Amino acid sequence: MNLPDEKKTLQSHWFRKMPLLVLLLMIILVIAVAMAVSRKGERLAAERSTASDQEETGTNVVVLVLTPSQISDRINLPGIISPWVRLTVSAEVAGKVDARLAEEGHHLTKGTPLYRLDERDYRTSYHAARAAFETARASHSRLRELHDEQLTSRSILDTAVAELERTRSAMETARLQLDRCLIEAGMDGILNRMLVEPGQFVAVGDPVAEILQLNPVKVTVGIPESDIHAVREVDTFSVRMDALGGRIFSGTRHRFSRSAEGMARLYDLEIRIENPDDVILPDMFARVDIVKQSRPMALTLPIYAVISSGGTHSVFVESRGRAEKRDVTLGMQEGWQVEILSGLTAGERVVVVGQRDISHGQALRIIKEIHDTGEL
Repeated sequence: MNLPDEKKTLQSHWFRKMPLLVLLLMIILVIAVAMAVSRKGERLAAERSTASDQEETGTNVVVLVLTPSQISDRINLPGIISPWVRLTVSAEVAGKVDARLAEEGHHLTKGTPLYRLDERDYRTSYHAARAAFETARASHSRLRELHDEQLTSRSILDTAVAELERTRSAMETARLQLDRCLIEAGMDGILNRMLVEPGQFVAVGDPVAEILQLNPVKVTVGIPESDIHAVREVDTFSVRMDALGGRIFSGTRHRFSRSAEGMARLYDLEIRIENPDDVILPDMFARVDIVKQSRPMALTLPIYAVISSGGTHSVFVESRGRAEKRDVTLGMQEGWQVEILSGLTAGERVVVVGQRDISHGQALRIIKEIHDTGEL
């Protein structure tokens, strides 16, 4: 067998074919690279064409025509409602409660009976004092007649006069003590609470009832130290009551405390609110809107239309179909609106939608023109 010779022949055949295979592989690789480069070139050309078309047609934007309007520098603070007057009625004499004469929640006028105390001891004392007074008065009358007839001395008459006045005072005090057994309302208002019940003993000074004056009411709000100067110049306030469905009430300044309360260093401001229907109740929460200053003819923009970077603020203004970048100076802010102090004039059209996607000098395509941000 000649196997070695055949093997050598086969190897020689493959060696002769290898340059041809390498050449084919290189041709395939070159074709693949050329096709990839061609596709990338087409893609770049398409992107350049799209960018060129977009530059020609302009970037879609919404512009706001600047019109002077009012803007205010305001703060909104929480407050608590309290009655205009909270009166605690106290017992002026000691005794057992005999009867309750009023009901909680009712409107009262000054002098309305609330309780009656057991008055028997006070009536007895009054009768005794009255009897002593009548005796002293009769004695004084006889001694005066005797003195007029010069049958008694002036000193004896003076003693009788002093005794008459002493017994008169004692009788009047007993009468007053007897009258105080009927405990009455000390002012007009609503009877909020009755604090004692029949059969209960009360001492002098014990609280027996609470009366509230609810028209007007006052709301107390804490003012930070930084806002004191501005708030001092404000006389009217807007008060929102969420418990009453967000109803807004107008209030006027009543009192501004001269010292801070608590660790928060807040100065109490009391605001008077008329409450003829008694719809506002004590201890309700309120939101007080305080306008520190206001400008009726200011140029304003939505805060999101302003681009801020490195401490500078700018906006884009539409000028002859292209974007013009303007540096602006900001003023007071109210909600989403900010005041423009410089850099813009009334009537100019400021980009408020799409401003993040444009650059200075870029063509613009205005898809909507608005005159108020509410139109957005």
